[in-house]
Amino acid sequence: MKKNKYYTIVLIPDETENPKTFRLNRNFLRTIIILSLLLVIAIAASTALILPRALRYNDLVGKNMELTRDRFKVLRLLDDYARIKQRDIAIRKYLGLSLNLESPLGFIESGADTSNHKLDSLMSLPLREIDPADMPRFDNVNFIENVPTTPPIEGVVTAGFARSTIFKEDQHVGIDIATRVGDVVVAAAEGVVVFSNWTYRSGNRILLYHGNDYFSVYGHNSRNLVKVHDRVHRGDPIALGGDTGISRGPHLHFEIWKKGVPIDPRELIPIYREKDISID
Repeated sequence: MKKNKYYTIVLIPDETENPKTFRLNRNFLRTIIILSLLLVIAIAASTALILPRALRYNDLVGKNMELTRDRFKVLRLLDDYARIKQRDIAIRKYLGLSLNLESPLGFIESGADTSNHKLDSLMSLPLREIDPADMPRFDNVNFIENVPTTPPIEGVVTAGFARSTIFKEDQHVGIDIATRVGDVVVAAAEGVVVFSNWTYRSGNRILLYHGNDYFSVYGHNSRNLVKVHDRVHRGDPIALGGDTGISRGPHLHFEIWKKGVPIDPRELIPIYREKDISID
């Protein structure tokens, strides 16, 4: 029978202590050495495989940051383009260059211009400068259906109606209703779309004319679902809630105007008085 061979390791301390002796089996020592070599090889192989990926990851992170910066640049360019386009539309309206299409809206105004050109030219003016008497009239207008009393969206009022006074300079001629991006915004009453486009302050904005001297405004939409000259009925989807324009969070800015004067929407829509957490 073959005897196992052993190695003796002697540790001699510097001080006057007895030497320490360790007796190791040769096969055990050989196994330890082989395992150590395999561990070193595994570490080297892992480093060779992981290091290039780590370097590539850092490169991808850098490229991602560059793409993010480029994306913001593109968004700013699109923002500038939208503003330029909106100014171009306004200038064309002032110069009488807007399209004069045959009206499908059923406007009737005895002895007056019933073309869309007149409506377009009026919409180039600020809302407070429009004389409702100059607006075309609906045929067989239903005053009940044309009063904006339907809530355009469910939610709580986070900012109330405020006019400027000698003691207060705030001018917020509408209410802000908290919403989520993508929630459906509906028409507060039957009417005609007289504006549906992007604006600097309100982002995607819609203006409806309801007849009977009523207008309603819907701002900060993520997307407008209607276009100018579309006729809508009470409760029809017209936009998706959003956070466009100058906004501090997703909400709908909602205004109601009567004879060129803004009125508090809470006066016509009682549910917004019940769900009001604003500080006027």
